This record gives sequence, structure tokens and C-alpha cells, in this order.
Amino acid sequence: PASILYSERGGSINDLLIMMGFLFHFAACLYFYIGWKVPQWNLGKLNQISWMYVPSDMDLDTYDRESHVSMRPGASGFERYVLCLYWVISTTTCQGVTGYISPQNFMEIIFSIILLLINLTIYRWIQGEIANMLMSTDEVVIRTREEQDSILKFISTDAFTHDLCDRIQSHFSAVRGNVSSEQDQLLSSLSHGLRVQLARYIWRDFMSKVVLFRGCSGQFLDAVCVLVYEMHYGPEEIIGCVGDVSDHLVILVQGAVETFTKDSDKKRKVSRKGHSVSPLSFFFGVRQFLGTQAAGSGAICVKISKEGMNEVLQIYPRDQVLVRRNALNVYSKEKQNE
Repeated sequence: PASILYSERGGSINDLLIMMGFLFHFAACLYFYIGWKVPQWNLGKLNQISWMYVPSDMDLDTYDRESHVSMRPGASGFERYVLCLYWVISTTTCQGVTGYISPQNFMEIIFSIILLLINLTIYRWIQGEIANMLMSTDEVVIRTREEQDSILKFISTDAFTHDLCDRIQSHFSAVRGNVSSEQDQLLSSLSHGLRVQLARYIWRDFMSKVVLFRGCSGQFLDAVCVLVYEMHYGPEEIIGCVGDVSDHLVILVQGAVETFTKDSDKKRKVSRKGHSVSPLSFFFGVRQFLGTQAAGSGAICVKISKEGMNEVLQIYPRDQVLVRRNALNVYSKEKQNE
């Protein structure tokens, strides 16, 4: 039964609150029992009264018990239990007097002392444990802020040159998916033949395995490789919107993408390398029927502009027919899996 209430790890705030609840409940029941039974134990004249009961033949009454709703003759046991719980919590967290209700006999005084000792030991320990849990979670935040402060102090000393700042900016632009200025300058400085050879060396093997270019000639693939540039998409970044006409052909290289329809929140994850995003929209100019976004881990893709692809397709009309036919086949398979 304890495994239902307490956590498996133990020591959580929920466990401490459950422990406090059991402690207060047990003490309230015990205080109710003392107020009800002690006058019946014949422990002497001064022990014939309690916080709950005063004999009618005694002239000794320390406070008006009729003023408390839970102590009147018609009060139920549950109402008196709630009053006991209120008194116990107040005594444990504050001091031993709750309004006019104070210990009336020797047993109640002993019980109040025990509760005050609980206040000095167990209750303070529980408070300390809760404070320790909260402070331990703040340590991570404090450590992170210290690291950020050290970085800011380092940057504020002007330790970076302007050239290094430009290189760092170019690096982060490339990581986020944009081609850096250094790469543009490097590629533009190469001759066309060398650019073709470099693009073929990097992308030819990958492009030959793309379903969209299945059966196409080697010359066509070499020309397409020159048009390719790499793009990095962050987690859940939108790649294609439902209803838009695609002006870039996007092909998955690494990671995964998710496709979804306009009328449904259900998403289908695609992690197959070479998967092309909305080829029918790209080649035929129709609106996209599926939305596409990068998965939670992000995606690395290659993009080909429509203008560049149209120029290559005009040079290779036979490959144009094959590519359009493959695009229709990809569309039919996507409709079946929808």
C-alpha cells in the first residue's frame, strides 16, 4: 500500500506532504480521544475536565464551550475531528493556544508539549527538506548564469578581432542552413568545369539514389548536382505549406521530416534518405496537398531552385519525361499512405 502513496525514488515534496498529513491526522485523532476519555479515568478533580467536556456539577469552567460550533451538544464527531485537526496544525506550526481552546488537564498539557517538540524537530526538518529541494533545483540555474556571465565578461574585453567575429558569424549562418559568405566566394572563384567536378564528387552518389531521379542519365545528374545547395532546418521548422506552390525542390539528406494535411493534426514521420518534398507541386505547378516540417531532431536537406531545374530539363528532354513520371509515382504513393 505504501508504494501507491509514496514515490519510487522517495524524498520528494509529495512524500513529505503525505508524511505531514498522516502525522496531523494521527495527532488530531489522539487529541479527540484525550478530550473524550481522560475525564472518565478518575485521575483527580483537576483532570475531570477537558477541552471538550466539563461535568455539570462542577463550578469550574475555564471558557465558554458553547461559543465553538464544533463543541456544542449537537455537533457531530466529524465536526469535532475538524476542530481537533485545526488545533493540532495550529499548535504544531505556531504555539499551543488556538483561540480560547487551551490544555485543560495534565494529559492535554503533556500532549501539547509533544506537539511543540514535533514543531521543533520533525516539522522544522520537513521545512528544511523542502527548502533544500527548491535550492537544489536553483543550483542549475545559478551555474548556468555564472557561465553566461563569464562568457559576457570575456566578450566585453574585446578579445575577438573583427575578422574572427565575421568568421564566427559565417559559421553560425552555415549551421542554421544558410551558405556562408566564404563558401559563396570560394565557389564563385572556381571555373565552371571545376565546380561541376566538385559538385559531382560531393552529390553524385547521393542524387543517383533519389527515387525522383531514377533512370536518369549521368549527364543530367551531373548538371543537377551543380544546382544543389545544402540547407539545415531546425526542429519543427516549416519546409512546405499546404496550398502553396513549391518554388524549390527539397530532398532529405539526414534527419527526418513530418508531413500533415490541412484538416488533420496527425503527422507522419519520414526519415528515408532521398525523400523529396512535394515534387508534384515543383514540377507541375500545382498547390501542395501536404504540409511539411522538420522533425523534432531537425533535418538536413538539399534544395534546388525551380529556375535552375527548368534550364537543365530543357537541355535533357528525355530525363524531363522520366523525372515527371517519377514525380507522379511518388505522389500516388503519398496519397496511398495518407
